[in-house]
Amino acid sequence: MNTPAHGTGPVGHDFAQAPGRGPDYGRYETRPGGVHVLGYERSFEHPVERVWAAVTDPELMGDWLAEAEVDLQEGGTVELRWLDTDSEGRHTVATGRITALVPQRLVEYTVSVHGVLRFELRPEDGGTRLSFTCEMPGSDSYLRERLAGWHMHLDLLADALGGGTARRAHWFPQRLQKLFEVYGAAGPAFEHPRDRRDR
Repeated sequence: MNTPAHGTGPVGHDFAQAPGRGPDYGRYETRPGGVHVLGYERSFEHPVERVWAAVTDPELMGDWLAEAEVDLQEGGTVELRWLDTDSEGRHTVATGRITALVPQRLVEYTVSVHGVLRFELRPEDGGTRLSFTCEMPGSDSYLRERLAGWHMHLDLLADALGGGTARRAHWFPQRLQKLFEVYGAAGPAFEHPRDRRDR
């Protein structure tokens, strides 16, 4: 994806096409008006039903995304409370609604902080193909932070589907720092849950 002539159309970049990278890396498009659309494609060796549960069941979402309250119906409410905190100990909390729902195939959360989060699933060779997009406004630096952040969350999803304890993964801080470098972000500024001593 390249910058169009005269800057009249969307611009973006596909990090998966860079040398030494692979299909797990994200891409983005910035549309006129400053709306960014981030996208990722992931394949899992698990059935659609299992991946669907991971992206819609509050009991499972906390293992890779955030503590969640979900009323799983179109128009239903959703609240996501991220476990990590910023330097002042504050959690990010996103509230919103389910704006699209096709059971076992598609769920779209439109939330206050991260915009429109869309998960599309389809069977693939006995497993599942996940297409994830995040549509959001924001600065270029925020875009790059989110590219790294969503890449990490999808890594955590893969870990959780494999039975890992993703929220306490020892590789989390180092891996996220590396992703910030890959996506050109300034660097994370939060406290990982496993590093807390007073909670």
